[in-house]
This record gives sequence, C-alpha cells and structure tokens, in this order.
Amino acid sequence: MQANPAVEMCFYNAEEDRQVRIEGTVEMLDDLDLKKQVVEDFSFLKPWIEKEGYEVLIVYRLKDAKATTWTMDNNFDPKQYIQL
Repeated sequence: MQANPAVEMCFYNAEEDRQVRIEGTVEMLDDLDLKKQVVEDFSFLKPWIEKEGYEVLIVYRLKDAKATTWTMDNNFDPKQYIQL
C-alpha cells in the first residue's frame, strides 16, 4: 500500500443483496500510542506483538474517502458517491 496507496473496500449485505464500496487513499501512521491502542482493542494481536515488537505493526489511515452503494439493479447506472 505504500507503493500504491489507492485502495477500495467492499462490504456486502447478503440480506439486501447490496454492497457498500469505499475508495480513497491510505497513509501510513508511525504513532506508537496509536499502535498500543490498536493492540489493546484487538487483543488477538498481543502474542504477536509481545514476540516481535511494535515495529512489525503498520497502521494506515484512509483519507479522501468516498462511498457508493451497488446492487444488481443499479449496476449500470452512473455511480453516486458521498464523501466520508
């Protein structure tokens, strides 16, 4: 992602057969306090960090993001985005 920071994420709701697609650019954050908070919030990371140290954890922030919804019904319609 450092070489190509353009990203897109897709979240699918099977009940509504709908996707939410988010695109933007990411930037790497080198913030030890933030890394500690991430590990605290996602405790499954603790054994890995205890073994390898915080240097192996890379945190990214999504910026300039926009989102759209997608269904089979509107697949060929022009995309309508909202800024996040």
